[in-house]
Amino acid sequence: MRYFCVAVLLASAVGVRPISALDKQQVVGDSPARDVVPEEFRFLFFSSEQWTEQWTRVARGEPRAAYAAALWRGLPYDSISLERGGTGGCFIVCASSKVTLYRGTIASANSLGDVAGRAELRTVGTDGTREARISERTGSVNLMTYGSLSYLLHQIRFMDLPNRYDSRRDDSPFVTVTVTANGSTKSVTDYGEGRPIELWAIQQTLDSVTKSIQWAEK
Repeated sequence: MRYFCVAVLLASAVGVRPISALDKQQVVGDSPARDVVPEEFRFLFFSSEQWTEQWTRVARGEPRAAYAAALWRGLPYDSISLERGGTGGCFIVCASSKVTLYRGTIASANSLGDVAGRAELRTVGTDGTREARISERTGSVNLMTYGSLSYLLHQIRFMDLPNRYDSRRDDSPFVTVTVTANGSTKSVTDYGEGRPIELWAIQQTLDSVTKSIQWAEK
């Protein structure tokens, strides 16, 4: 079941339409889920009919942005980030990159009533001199993508993983996934040795999400 959920959320986060749920509490696709999908993630598996039902109800009462903001608030993580870099042996400057995705708020709603989360990307490189070339960009992440990432982290029990997976080489490249939730921060640093496949899945998903965002220079 755990590996099935990794595959489902990996597809969802990179833009594949979520699988519809006949019973939004206990069915994913056409097979009964062994675990009930937690309340905060059930919207990820809404069918088109269920979304229509929700937006019809919203249209009669609360604004659409307020409903979307409520879904954002229900997600467990305030931010999710992925950092890649080197630990030594670099020529002049160690190249690195860090992408951070943030929870959307009602203040980030656009004129259509949609709520998006802020995204930031910082990269460090070199132009052949001893000076680092730093690029800082901004973008946005939508509710379905952030929600899918959050569910994937939940399914792999990210908060229970060790803080690091070591390599025997001191100069190995590293990958760090960090999440914040309720004022607490959890980081898992991977040096490419002994990591579980679930951690690799979240790394690859975050890389794909980063490539899909339309970035603009700060």
